[in-house]
Amino acid sequence: MSFSRRNWRTIALAVGLVWYVSATQAQLSRSDSALLAAESRQAWLDKDYPTALAALRRLHEAYPHDNNVLFNLATLYLETGEAAVSLRLLEELRARNPAFPLVNLKMAFAALAAGDTAKARHHLKESVPADAAADYWRAWAYLSIMAGDTVAALQYWGKSLREWPENPALYLDLAQFCWLQGDTVKARRELASAELFGAARSTRLIVEALLHVKGSRLREALSALELIKNPTGPLEDYIALLKAWLLARLERWEEALILLQKVPEHRPSAASLMLTLRSAIHHMSGKFQEALKDARKALELNPSNAVAWLNKGVVFAHLNLLSEACPCWKRAFEMGLMLAKTYLERQCY
Repeated sequence: MSFSRRNWRTIALAVGLVWYVSATQAQLSRSDSALLAAESRQAWLDKDYPTALAALRRLHEAYPHDNNVLFNLATLYLETGEAAVSLRLLEELRARNPAFPLVNLKMAFAALAAGDTAKARHHLKESVPADAAADYWRAWAYLSIMAGDTVAALQYWGKSLREWPENPALYLDLAQFCWLQGDTVKARRELASAELFGAARSTRLIVEALLHVKGSRLREALSALELIKNPTGPLEDYIALLKAWLLARLERWEEALILLQKVPEHRPSAASLMLTLRSAIHHMSGKFQEALKDARKALELNPSNAVAWLNKGVVFAHLNLLSEACPCWKRAFEMGLMLAKTYLERQCY
């Protein structure tokens, strides 16, 4: 069994980054607290994630019962791709104060990032739409896409658009959705809207690369990514993974594997995605035992990685072990990965 374009497309490239920072347990003075808060805000704006995390962790250790600090720390972990850490902190916050603004909505996004659609749906139902209506409807759109309901997704995006018609992130969502649907003309129009409303240049170039992929212009996609200079934080890992994915599509296996070495295995979220992609590369290059080993390791780091379950099943099927493959595909389908249903129907029922 070989990988189709749809297999490659389902390899999740939303990737994260965890930073180790040391901080003292000493109580901070009011002036020190204000300086740290200002430092974390500026570093966050500058995408200097190690500095921002260090400052917020110091504040949290000095003032462990400050709910605002805890919420900001959880939000920053989510932005850097550490969905599991973010979700744990948000659960702690909600246990303290169930009425804290946006906590359920933020938990829904963290659950989505962790691949737990059931938990995301639960938290969304407990959210108050009026608190952040545009993001609330975007979250429902994501859930609909993961469930394969594109009609509902478009309806939810329409509601989000009415709430915040100048949100660049929404137009990037729509550009990628149109890309997946094969409508590159509309995708480029949505991308132009995102640029008009101030989307980050690096994000626009990534979506531009995806549009090239849709047109099978893989080398042009690589060229677009090369225009992103000196990426930092989770963006660096994301781009490394996307470049490796493109190199694999071009059957430049060794170059892809070398590039994946830039994603450290001590960063759990990024490492799980890296191992998932490396598993696919090993499979495509005929190294089936290595592929199986990496798929298993990816799932040890993140059991909610639906694509890793799908890949593991594909490798088992290639080894003529359908009794092992079918439970993997079933697990992926239960997590909302619709492509797994195709494998189940063709191979297991």
